[in-house]
Amino acid sequence: MKSRTPQDMDDREPYAKAMQLASQIISAGVTMGLLSAGGYLIDRWLGWTGPFLIVGVLLGATAFGWQMFLLVNEVSQNDKFRR
Repeated sequence: MKSRTPQDMDDREPYAKAMQLASQIISAGVTMGLLSAGGYLIDRWLGWTGPFLIVGVLLGATAFGWQMFLLVNEVSQNDKFRR
């Protein structure tokens, strides 16, 4: 007998699943934006031109990439059990 995973037991409507994916993507984008804006504001506060902005953008891009990596792995794991 094949064991069932929590992903198999997800009986939500497709629209609800799509909304969850959309909210995770938006959350990742907001994280990237906040880190970039934080770097910009620190530079502006110190009167500098760029170093914290660059660090903020790099950290934001890394956080965005990591969250998308986790999301893609989760979606691909769910898709494997349906086949």
